[in-house]
Amino acid sequence: MGQAVAGDQAEPARSRAEPARSSPDGSSVLNAHDLPPAGVDLSLGAAIGGDLATCREIAQEYSGPGPVILINGLDRNGAGLGLLRNYQFCPVGFGPGTRLAITLTAPSNEVVQSIEICMICDDPAAAGLLDALHWTPFLGTPTGRYTVAATDGRQVWQTAFTLLPGATSPLLVIRDYNNDLHPGDEAVVELAGFRPRDRVAIDFYFAGDSPTNSEYRTSVVLQTDDQGNARYRLVTDADDPRGGWNLLSRPAGGFPQEPPSYDIMVRFHLG
Repeated sequence: MGQAVAGDQAEPARSRAEPARSSPDGSSVLNAHDLPPAGVDLSLGAAIGGDLATCREIAQEYSGPGPVILINGLDRNGAGLGLLRNYQFCPVGFGPGTRLAITLTAPSNEVVQSIEICMICDDPAAAGLLDALHWTPFLGTPTGRYTVAATDGRQVWQTAFTLLPGATSPLLVIRDYNNDLHPGDEAVVELAGFRPRDRVAIDFYFAGDSPTNSEYRTSVVLQTDDQGNARYRLVTDADDPRGGWNLLSRPAGGFPQEPPSYDIMVRFHLG
């Protein structure tokens, strides 16, 4: 019993944040039922944090000049952004019915992502269009200067930012599965924003069918790379408990102060 069962078997992430296996034989950790280590809660209550504001909500709060492209609701022209956060690029100040083509371009001039947006369009043809360009730079995303451009076919609006090699605060994500796993899936859990070469823990909590409460099951311990990043390969199998799970990330020795935010927690469903 205890964190050593799963924690000491996880291989350290290397300097390039290579995936750490869940255990030497590749088996799932989700069947473990250990006692929580000192300082770790036996159960979790209601989820921390909330959803990102929509671009329409951001536009209502923005009082600056426009039109403009905002990053998560802030005029971040020239700012540095970190890895793993879910960024939304919001066109603000455009008239209703305006159709925009938005592109995100990497430092190599390669188009990373592009979408078409219709600003407050109610016609059926535009019903499926989003009101923002969403992007999550996972570990391994090239760093450097990125450009976001929006055009209505006549004029171009741009904003730029620098993508940093780490994160500005501790973050945890599960990539590629949209947090909806099935037995047999091997998901990659990515962490960023921790201290370089530090030992970090991922705590596993099983929620089952409960929307608010979950119970501690086990922990794994990894070592971050030179940028404070790490990867963990989560292997699932047919015998794993089905339902909701919560993962929390933390320094193995605990946070020196209050945990930063809900970004250190991620939910997924196994079904």
